[in-house]
Amino acid sequence: MDLQHENSVGTKAYSAQCINKKLVHKRAISEVFITSIKTTKQDQFLVTAQLPRTHMYFNDNLTGYYDAILLQEIFRQAAISITHQFYQIPFSNIFIIDNTQLKIKNHQLLKMINYPADVFIDIKILTFKTKRDTLTGLTLSEQLYINNLPCAHSQTTMHWLNQALWTKLRKKTAIQSVSLGNDYSENYFPLPAFMVGKNLSKNVVATNLIENHATIQTTLGFDPSYSALCDHEVDHISGMVLVELCKQTALIAIRKCFQLPANLLELISCCLNFKAFCELGSDVDCVIDKAKMVLDTSQENQTITFPIVIKQKDKTMASVDVTFKILSH
Repeated sequence: MDLQHENSVGTKAYSAQCINKKLVHKRAISEVFITSIKTTKQDQFLVTAQLPRTHMYFNDNLTGYYDAILLQEIFRQAAISITHQFYQIPFSNIFIIDNTQLKIKNHQLLKMINYPADVFIDIKILTFKTKRDTLTGLTLSEQLYINNLPCAHSQTTMHWLNQALWTKLRKKTAIQSVSLGNDYSENYFPLPAFMVGKNLSKNVVATNLIENHATIQTTLGFDPSYSALCDHEVDHISGMVLVELCKQTALIAIRKCFQLPANLLELISCCLNFKAFCELGSDVDCVIDKAKMVLDTSQENQTITFPIVIKQKDKTMASVDVTFKILSH
């Protein structure tokens, strides 16, 4: 497939409107970034999308670049929409991300501009998971292009469960609803927005900072009714919220250990492995081991790399490896 030809001919034509919000599990049309999907070869697809300019959450950053978490959400929407449209996976099924790796190849292409940026994504299915001849999951590779240039790559493994299996699984877990209200304001103390790369305090999810000689730790604090961050119904804490917690905690850790402010740091690599659901109604902690934070100044692009652990009730729920690029002043 000639991707440059496909993009030059196809992106404008396919970006006239977004796809059905049901395909990406969203309630609001404004949260849908995918504009078209089509198949190019067997188990290969071309997806177009548009990067938002005025999104309350995704466009709230201090660097002037589109955020890696926005790209993760676009990759998620593209992957899920394909399963529904081309593999007839029912809308009632529950999707679970097992692991995902995101790497930004050309950071400069993500510079925010004064008009919506159109992108296209080349997707290839790498492996299928089946049970009793029924498709239950897959691993896919997604290459995102801006201006016909490769910008970012993601590889994701996910699976899905029908409603009967999901209900059976979740009955084993004591599910609690959470009402933040006064309890939230009294028990959680958000970090200053500028320290975690934000302008708006409502986008701060890292609270209750604890630092000692070995670790830096924060606790998740967020409003599940805030639609810019939580626009699809789940009975547990979404992966995107956990990634945002990791990013904000990482920015605080870098500030304290390397004296670098959030506006000079951009997340360029994020590898996640989810082990279990983080439940609503119980504290979720994000922990960074200071000794494992590595500053690399040997390359032209200086980076800081380290692992992060997400815990709930002292149990590891997810592990995350991140790399930040240090931007020039």
